Amino acid sequence: MEHALDATAVVPAWIEKQEHNGIVYLLDAATPAIDRYDLNAEQVLPSISLASLTATPTDLAVDDSGIYLAVGQSVLRMGHDGLGQSVFLTTTGSVRDIAVLPDILAVTHSSHPNQQRTFVTYSTAPGNAGVMLDQASRYMEKLEASGSVVYGPSVGLSPSDIFGQKIEPDGSINSQRFDSPFHGDLPPSLGAKLSPDESLVFDYNGVVYAAADLSYVNALGGEFDDITFTASLPVLLRDDALVLYDSDFVETGYFHYSNPVSHISAANGKLFGFSRQLFGAPVSVVVTPVAAINQPAPLAPAVDAQAVTYKPDQIVLSADRSMLYLLDRESQNIFRWSVDHGVYQPPIRLRGATREMAYDAPNNDLYLV
Repeated sequence: MEHALDATAVVPAWIEKQEHNGIVYLLDAATPAIDRYDLNAEQVLPSISLASLTATPTDLAVDDSGIYLAVGQSVLRMGHDGLGQSVFLTTTGSVRDIAVLPDILAVTHSSHPNQQRTFVTYSTAPGNAGVMLDQASRYMEKLEASGSVVYGPSVGLSPSDIFGQKIEPDGSINSQRFDSPFHGDLPPSLGAKLSPDESLVFDYNGVVYAAADLSYVNALGGEFDDITFTASLPVLLRDDALVLYDSDFVETGYFHYSNPVSHISAANGKLFGFSRQLFGAPVSVVVTPVAAINQPAPLAPAVDAQAVTYKPDQIVLSADRSMLYLLDRESQNIFRWSVDHGVYQPPIRLRGATREMAYDAPNNDLYLV
């Protein structure tokens, strides 16, 4: 299913996507405009014209109080429909990034893109809106905010690391920030996206971190273009394809778009691919039900081999003769018996029926058919 948005003759991809209360906001810095889409109604909403701007917008943030737009040395605020545009604050440098926390707007500005940023917090609360709360110097960009922490890659440092900056409820910038303990060992940070429960940070370089301390959790096989979540599980956009993962970060589904897509969102068991084509083609929203994407069977429940009576359908001994692999087709588990210690190790859970397993001794790998 596709929905067409109005488009100018030649336009680049959107530079920022935000979602709030089921509405997707896409910042087109060239036109300039904010394109909008209602995920629940599956309906294109009127674009918000930014034709009156005197500088190119650089970032977008949305919360209950409205839309915030970084433009030159100012941040504008407007209603969710674009009405009531006004200057919310003005800084001494060019505004680089903005992010919203409860009743707080985090802003970074600098006179040069690669310089250390001035990190400032402002109140967005009624009766106190626009009041500066605190400021500090920070090497951070591409801000992503949780309820009390702002995440972002470093700027002016090589290789780029990912940082977390604690923000107190009164807007005070905590003097201690934290970063990944793997600086230099993992790919440079490209920006961050939080999981729905804010427990994980997904870096656009493909690395997954724990939000609490930026410790390493897993990796998703390289860089990706965008990320969304369905049933709290990550879905990546990578090279015009959707890649679905389970809670163990194992790939479970793949869907390739027939045309280029730059951003994705998810709602109501569906995935939405947003594309803005060049050469005058209309901007489209491709709606794909998650159920229509081929996905493998779920992992079988783990079974305690000592708690059941079973007859192995196949037995394989590891090359070093330290481990027996015992295939049980009924439970869809491969039980593992440690020859050295005389005990069962945790089983290998299978997806669907397995007829046979083969063992690659040189690489210590099991193959299933």
